[in-house]
Amino acid sequence: MKTLVKIAFVILVLISIVAIVASIYFYNAVNQKFQSDVPNFGGDPKYHFSLILTDTDSTYISQIKKGVYDAAAKYNVAIEFHESDFSKDGLLNSDYINIARLAKLDGVIVNSSNNEGANLITSINEAIASGMVVSVTGYKDIQSSRNVYVGTSQFSYGQKAAELVYEAGNGPNLIYPAIIFPSSYQDETDNNTNLFELGFKSMAKSFSERFQDFLYEKTNSKLLGAEDITLNILKENPEVNVIFCMNAKDTIAAAQAVVDRYRVGSVFIVGTDVNDEILDYIDKGIIYGVIDRNGYLIGQSSIEALINQIEGTMQSSYKDIDIKQVTKSNISDYLEQEN
Repeated sequence: MKTLVKIAFVILVLISIVAIVASIYFYNAVNQKFQSDVPNFGGDPKYHFSLILTDTDSTYISQIKKGVYDAAAKYNVAIEFHESDFSKDGLLNSDYINIARLAKLDGVIVNSSNNEGANLITSINEAIASGMVVSVTGYKDIQSSRNVYVGTSQFSYGQKAAELVYEAGNGPNLIYPAIIFPSSYQDETDNNTNLFELGFKSMAKSFSERFQDFLYEKTNSKLLGAEDITLNILKENPEVNVIFCMNAKDTIAAAQAVVDRYRVGSVFIVGTDVNDEILDYIDKGIIYGVIDRNGYLIGQSSIEALINQIEGTMQSSYKDIDIKQVTKSNISDYLEQEN
């Protein structure tokens, strides 16, 4: 009997040690991820916000982040930046919102995340109920009690995309477009996807004598990326002559596939977002043009929206950020405006 008691005691001690070690590990992981990244300004910050982003699109996200940081420095706001990635540390957007609420921060800027669903909505609603202000930003709105959404109208995005596709293929031939959706648009019932497609199709009707049936493809980092999908399109659907991509990474990958297959000039790449490599490809005629979603202005406006909400300034609950079309014909003007 005494032996059994001793064994049970040893097991209990071991379980306790494992639990303590796991707790310390989790605390350190959270603490490491939750370091304040405060812009350089004098005096105490006026407000303390948390910026929570899921990095599914590095160019767009980095632009949003820069806009947030510059605005934070301007308005004397402290920013904590957190990139949620469940595969790395087990923490999601909803977890960071909960931590910010318990830490009694003034507000949160968060972008949508496809794999959280109801948990993210619940976390936002609980944060609002606790007195925090919440701005949803980036890819799409989240149907919650959030204070404001700052981003691009998906319907308008679809319209602008169709205009640019038409312009790219505006030659003697009919236009056979293919649209490559990234993983963030993979749910076919997603209202975000539906609005983009409605906008694209509504504008395409204006050019109905030129547009033919659309081919829709979707990327998935675990399966095929945009370069492989583009190669498959060129092989299986040789009539396709304009390919539209919805982020910078896919735009560059599709362009590379067209170069590899010596199809520059016969297949036109139209994409989304701007970086140095894309501008170089546009200048060389490899990419016809892109939609600039203006991530920098989204980040900047998100900070301003939170401050307005706290200080009682009247504002709309939906702030639409205008998008631009960048082609070789206006690169100089675009760069001049950006600088």
